[in-house]
Amino acid sequence: MAFVLAAKPASASLLDGQTVEVNYVVANDIGYTPLNDPGGYFNGGSYGTAVAPTGGAFNSVYFGVFKLDVSDTTISITNTNAGTAFTGSPYRQGLLVTLLDANAPTITGVTYDGSSNLGSAGDIAFNAHQIFFNVNDEAFVTGTAVLDVSGIPAAPEPGTLAMGVGGILLALMAARRARKA
Repeated sequence: MAFVLAAKPASASLLDGQTVEVNYVVANDIGYTPLNDPGGYFNGGSYGTAVAPTGGAFNSVYFGVFKLDVSDTTISITNTNAGTAFTGSPYRQGLLVTLLDANAPTITGVTYDGSSNLGSAGDIAFNAHQIFFNVNDEAFVTGTAVLDVSGIPAAPEPGTLAMGVGGILLALMAARRARKA
């Protein structure tokens, strides 16, 4: 009796399963974002954490104005209140999305999806574990900004790797016993 062990490659996920925190922030210095001046911003409110995909967990961000959804490779930010304007300030303000897990993926790119109708590509800033979307100069609009996120998935935890190796070893031992019998 032949025993074939086939290993299926694990599909790497980017944001799925990650703990995400959302804050509404305002930069303290003209021309800066919270990413290039981490201590130089006012935190207008933390809207909690959720594990992606959020499935609408971040509704009511900033006084009920924004709805934020996170999936494996996209972040959608919807302005749900056409009567709210973010204009007249020289300071950048918007949503700061932070990946909190110790073993978070590395964000290598964030692009403005062409189907978006809120903001622009110039409103995006990011680093390895954070994405900032500037909403300043958005005047009385409803719409959605879809941000396509790319990056390097998190490496599996050592315990997960050990379980996988252990499972393979058990399968090989079972195959060996089956050959002897």
